[in-house]
Formats: sequence, C-alpha cells, structure tokens
Amino acid sequence: MLARILILHRGDFFRTGLLTQLQSETDYEVLCPLDNVPDALKAMKLHLPDIIMVCSKMVYNEAAAWRLLASHHPSIILLMEMEDKKLLHEAMDEGVLGAMLKSAHQSELFNVLNNVRNQMMGLCRTLTPLARRKGEMPVVWTEEEMNLVILICRDKTNKEIGKVMHKSPHTIAKQRGKVIKKCGVKGIAGLMQFAMEKGWIKMLLLLLANVQMGDVGEAMNWSI
Repeated sequence: MLARILILHRGDFFRTGLLTQLQSETDYEVLCPLDNVPDALKAMKLHLPDIIMVCSKMVYNEAAAWRLLASHHPSIILLMEMEDKKLLHEAMDEGVLGAMLKSAHQSELFNVLNNVRNQMMGLCRTLTPLARRKGEMPVVWTEEEMNLVILICRDKTNKEIGKVMHKSPHTIAKQRGKVIKKCGVKGIAGLMQFAMEKGWIKMLLLLLANVQMGDVGEAMNWSI
C-alpha cells in the first residue's frame, strides 16, 4: 500500500530535490507540497496523509501552529538544517516521531521514512545521540532500542515485535531484558514510566488517539 506524504517546506531548491528522491520510489505518493501550516492542516483533513515532512524553519516561525499540527498528526518527520539538540527535544516532546538532517544521505531518508511509516521512531545517525537528555543515563539509546521500548509499551508480544524488527522471538526476549535493565526499572510498569519521562510514550498515545478518532484513515498500517 502506498504511503501518502505531505511536505511542508519553504524553498524550492531543497523541496525539488526531496520530491525527486521520493518520486523515485514506488512505495510513496507525494501530495502537493505546501509552504504554510494553515494550508497543511486543511490538506491533512482532506487527503489523510500517512506522513508529514516539516521544515524546521516552520517550527521557529510558526511555533504555535506547528504544535497544533503535531497534536493532530503524530507521524511527522522534522527536516532539520543543522544539529540542534534543544529543537530535537522540543519536537519529541510534541510527539514528533522522526527527524533527520537535510544533508542526510538518501538511504537514511528512506530508513527514517520506513520507520515512521510503521509507527516507530526514526532518526538519522547524526541525530540519534542527541536524543539523550541531560541528566539521563550516560548511555546513548540507539534507534532500535527506542523502537523496542515503544513496541513493548504497546503490549506487543516477542513474536509480534520480532516480525516488525526482523528478529527471532528468542532474540527479542533477550533484548527486552536488556532494555529493561538499561532503563534501571524492574518491569513493564517501570518501563512505561521511563518512556513517559523521555517523551516517547506521548508519541504512542497520539498515534493510538488518532486511530481511535479516525483522523488518519485506513491507510495507516496497524497490523503490528
């Protein structure tokens, strides 16, 4: 099934290059690019995109409107001009599911897109270390570990998680124990509290709320 992508970006040069890359893949359908948040909100209700790609400049210039957009559609990928830890944390707190640098390689673009399409966190390699917050454990959380935590919080079995992450249930069981230990908690309740404090759980709640309200339509894949 095609994933419908809405691009919110000012500036023709980058937008044209991004469109060219996306149109080279048959798994994605790119909707008409927009350059302002109000039109994006209308298009979101009309076309029910699966993913929205938002330029970081829109965040700075129209913060209130952008937060409204994020609250209605969690499957957002933030397109960042540079490494900005503060902005990344603010986006994650708003429930944004993916982020990447505009200079990231094409392979990273599609890796982030595929993760977000499957309702998992997607970050390019450069931004992954920046996701750790000050005062937290001095261990960098990998994208795979963050996705595992989210899937566990969604009450998925080892078999279901293994299918998504392309690993055996036995491997997932071992990794489950490791992430719980890494969080410094004793069980699932503690893991959910940890994920909530990091802002990861907000992404999950927004996703579930949108599905229940039907805001994102039947195009999203909720089979996992």
